[in-house]
Amino acid sequence: MNTDTPAAAVAFSSILEYLDPKTKAEQAWKFDAACVFEPKDLFFPDRGESAQAAKLICSTCVVKVVCLRSAIENREWDGIWGGTNEKERRPLIRQFDTGTPAGELVVRLPKYGCGCVECRALGQRRREALTA
Repeated sequence: MNTDTPAAAVAFSSILEYLDPKTKAEQAWKFDAACVFEPKDLFFPDRGESAQAAKLICSTCVVKVVCLRSAIENREWDGIWGGTNEKERRPLIRQFDTGTPAGELVVRLPKYGCGCVECRALGQRRREALTA
């Protein structure tokens, strides 16, 4: 076994070996996810806890769109998936349930960046510059 490969990746890949080829291809995106080695409870905050840290990780993820699509197709009601929380995903799942293909869903994104404090401040400075 390669000592450079994290144990979680080895376990995940060995599970995939027992799955059919189609499932392997559908789940392979998870290896590229920015959250793959992050604590899972970060993405499933308790009621009242902030999900900002998880959303920040999602904002850097190269497979964010695939993750969100998977969450919608699998009706993931809990947690942070593709940078969205349950409330943000609910209308997307409803659109999907009415027959809209996942690739054509209307996703409302923050106007400026990821929605974190820094991006909101940047957006505010841009708006002020436009009105000055």
